[in-house]
Amino acid sequence: MGVLLCLHGSRLVRALWFPLVVLALAIPLPEFVFKLSRVQLQLLASQTAERALDLLGVSVLREGNILHLAGFDMSVAQACSGLRSLLSIAFLTITYCYFLEPKKRIRLLLVVLVVPLTILANAARLVATALLVPLDPRWALGLRHEAVGWTAAILTVGLLFGSHRVIRRHYHVSH
Repeated sequence: MGVLLCLHGSRLVRALWFPLVVLALAIPLPEFVFKLSRVQLQLLASQTAERALDLLGVSVLREGNILHLAGFDMSVAQACSGLRSLLSIAFLTITYCYFLEPKKRIRLLLVVLVVPLTILANAARLVATALLVPLDPRWALGLRHEAVGWTAAILTVGLLFGSHRVIRRHYHVSH
């Protein structure tokens, strides 16, 4: 960005700001940041799933990232933290907002909403798994488990699109 600014001026940098920001998103996070985020998201997902299962009347005891349910234990693994989904859906949301939402406040709000919506969808995935495994243990592994994960990601994207519609409607009514 600095080279472009020096060689071609601020006009070109302003014109290319979005591709430059997206390019910066391709730089991997340092491992300690990635690991810390993953651990925090694992814990948050297991806590949220525990609360949801309690509300549904399912007996559950949580020890760290392990949910003890009647008849089986469910471990919230690193891969189940939701971090990959969060990063992917954040990228999708940033791109979506750039091309389809002209108002900066709405863009910012949608990007911020990615975090809680992804966490909620990931917890819903854990709850669904906890409810399905007693019916058929194959829901905890393999293709069925992956299908529940993909469903959670699609749910998150749907919630973001729905949120966008509601926010735009509210924004137009209040302005």
